[in-house]
Amino acid sequence: MNQHTHSRSPWRLRHALCGLCTGLLLLTVASGCDSSAALQRTLTQKTIAYEIHPTEYNLTDLAHSYGELLEAQLGDTIYPGCFAEYGVALALLGKNSEANRMFNNEVFFYPNSARYVRQLKLQLVPEYISDTVSDTSTIYVIELEPEEVIEEKPMTAKDSIQQAKALQRQQREEAKRQQAEAKKAQAEERDLIKSIRAKEKEQRDLERANAKEAKEQAKKEAARQKKEAAKQREREKEEAAKAKAEQRAREKEARRHQQESDDE
Repeated sequence: MNQHTHSRSPWRLRHALCGLCTGLLLLTVASGCDSSAALQRTLTQKTIAYEIHPTEYNLTDLAHSYGELLEAQLGDTIYPGCFAEYGVALALLGKNSEANRMFNNEVFFYPNSARYVRQLKLQLVPEYISDTVSDTSTIYVIELEPEEVIEEKPMTAKDSIQQAKALQRQQREEAKRQQAEAKKAQAEERDLIKSIRAKEKEQRDLERANAKEAKEQAKKEAARQKKEAAKQREREKEEAAKAKAEQRAREKEARRHQQESDDE
């Protein structure tokens, strides 16, 4: 098959397929499974090969390696991005149904990737944008056509330099991505702290306002009770004076009657 660049694989999408290269190298070191680590190393090699020679066969070979790695990791830890990257490769090869399934599997395992996966589906498999059914019971592994196998030529010094440069470029891009993510996380943390502090201040202000209002109400109630007590004392004083006056009047009337009786 002639070497060519796919019409549906602009450099940006081809570059996306190579974006996990550095991460896969790190996963290889961290992995506790020899077979999985070997598959990850193979995938890294296929990624570099496709970046240097973006042929359809190299893309199929890369997709095949993704499928084998995912099949080996099924039931174990599947790292973020693996399903999505496999889906991109399958879509560029025209395997749209299988690509959509891989995209949906990515969202199933990592719901936070939904927005990113939706953008990929809009670009690559728009006819499946509403199909969100995932299936992780088995992993589709694309087959390599025997007649498409290209005999590997001995790696020249130029190829070695190209591979080293490609890896260095990917490492720089990965470092930039990590820095950007770190800055974003720091900004989100600052915004969260700012929001929490704003809410705490709002709560304190509300509590102070409520306390002030309660204090004013208590003060008004005390003044009212004091005024009411003064009125009550005044009423009692008036009633006592009235009772005393009535008592004096009765005593005076009694003395008058007594005087009249004595006169008779």
